[in-house]
Amino acid sequence: MKVIYLTTVQAVKMWIMPIQNWRLALNRFMIKLSERIQKFAH
Repeated sequence: MKVIYLTTVQAVKMWIMPIQNWRLALNRFMIKLSERIQKFAH
């Protein structure tokens, strides 16, 4: 899960268009990695 999250963070830096379904993905990451993502979920 951590590798997927970090890969997504790196890929986002290159994307111009908004991420589709980001809220859904973020919710899933929050379930699995809640203590690590708290500072990014604003």
